[in-house]
Amino acid sequence: MVVAWDVDKVTHLVFVEAKGVTSWDNDQYKAKLDRLRALFGLCGDGYPGIQPAFILASPSRPKKLVLLTVPA
Repeated sequence: MVVAWDVDKVTHLVFVEAKGVTSWDNDQYKAKLDRLRALFGLCGDGYPGIQPAFILASPSRPKKLVLLTVPA
């Protein structure tokens, strides 16, 4: 799901990736981050005026997910 809104001259894009049954694993998480970095740059500043955000959702908490460092 993508949610977008404008505040002043900034468009905020929130990407919500949801699982219906399972939790996230490290390979899936890394693949999502790689795609977002390819689209928006390493620090999310690839497009002036666009502020991306990324949310992972799942019905159960991941047990072995290693959160990679991402920009705020």
